[in-house]
Amino acid sequence: MEDRIERITEQSGIDAETRINQYTELLGSINPEDGESLSRFASKMLSIAYGRTTAKPVINALLDYVESKSPMATQVGVLERLVEELQPVLASFEEQEMKARELLAVCFQNQEEYGRAAQVLQEGLNIGGRRLLGDGKRFSILVQIVRLYLETGQTERAEVPLSRAAILRPKVEKLDPAIDIHFRLSQARILDANRKFLEASAKYHAISRESVILEDDRMACLTQAIVCGVLSPAGPARTQNLHRLHSDDRSRQLPLFGLLEKAYYDRLLLPADVEAFKKYLSPHHLAIGHDGATILSSAVAEHNVQSMSKLYRNISIKDLGNILGLPDVAKAEGYAAKMISQNRLAGKINQVEGIIYFRSVLDEEDGTDPHGQDEEEGKDPIVRTKLLYDYANGDLYGRGGGEVVLREWGNNLHDLCNELEQLASDITASGFKA
Repeated sequence: MEDRIERITEQSGIDAETRINQYTELLGSINPEDGESLSRFASKMLSIAYGRTTAKPVINALLDYVESKSPMATQVGVLERLVEELQPVLASFEEQEMKARELLAVCFQNQEEYGRAAQVLQEGLNIGGRRLLGDGKRFSILVQIVRLYLETGQTERAEVPLSRAAILRPKVEKLDPAIDIHFRLSQARILDANRKFLEASAKYHAISRESVILEDDRMACLTQAIVCGVLSPAGPARTQNLHRLHSDDRSRQLPLFGLLEKAYYDRLLLPADVEAFKKYLSPHHLAIGHDGATILSSAVAEHNVQSMSKLYRNISIKDLGNILGLPDVAKAEGYAAKMISQNRLAGKINQVEGIIYFRSVLDEEDGTDPHGQDEEEGKDPIVRTKLLYDYANGDLYGRGGGEVVLREWGNNLHDLCNELEQLASDITASGFKA
């Protein structure tokens, strides 16, 4: 075979196109299962002096031939050897070297060796001096690397290429919609894995509205948005996010809607609710945190603390622990203290008395603090439609000057109408007749 290549190379009186066709015909005569002969053919082509212009299309033909005709094991051997032999002449064969890496990554991916596939691509991008690889191609490869690392569960290794892709994304002149969806979905998955559930929920919800993906995939993203929304830290930001999800008419089609509604309306989540919720969770949602509790149990405990704050003006720490199912009252106090200190719950803890005082909506509107002290006597509560709890400055009774409008009478009426409408729909659906 090497002799035939030399004869074609030394043949005079023929143009480059004819020479390339003769090389390609020789390539087609090689058994596609004979990896050794294919590799020798590539090595000989790369060794031709002053023949790189001719060798490029032949190497491209070799890559196509191996991809379409050779078995997987042969492909891996030929491509690995080709990538290695292209390194000394990378400046002339940059495009071919990257294509060989991409084909090799596909082989590893088909063999479910996702880590090796990601490594092959990442090594290719890390080679300095690449001139022909445009921003769009780099972005596409980076997104592929992220997805491969996520398949292996190596979230931390996926973060670096994801950050590089995020920097590169604005520079891409024309984004491929499918690749961009994969990029955004990878962002959501990494936020989810890093327990940034509020941000992950917003990402999943935004993706669920994209028309370029299939309906089943959109509903799957909406389900993940609800899961992350319920698991996110209890507080105003979570409530606002749950409101968006609850207002999405598609949510009513999901089995999770009942739990979403309970979470949105700050109703107590019971053990049966939690058990039903578990089947929608991934292993990392059930991981044990630094406090010895699972992510799920902590999220449910915080939600139920917030739920209690809507029902009671005050509660003993012991009773709160019983409601949360925590025999250790210190843990119940810890949940409430954490939420108050992070401005996610309006309240105070009297450790001497063992009582938690909540600052409720009605307390704010009638100007009375939980200890029975009138804050603004003579004020008409209907006129004072703003709540004065300052979440930014941690001022429980609104004396910090950073007024935040938490709820207005119109919003209360709107929520009440929604509940009545849902109740009427449920009654009609049940076939009840007066």
